[in-house]
Amino acid sequence: MRGQAGFWDIDVRHVRLNEAGDPLEKLNGWFRGRFSASRSARR
Repeated sequence: MRGQAGFWDIDVRHVRLNEAGDPLEKLNGWFRGRFSASRSARR
């Protein structure tokens, strides 16, 4: 079937998403920065 992604194409999709600026990667980075800063402030 032409045009249908294969099983191993998921890696290619992830690379393309990261290159395009995956919003989930940005959100994950924001959470890490936010919660690590609040943890260090509590100590």
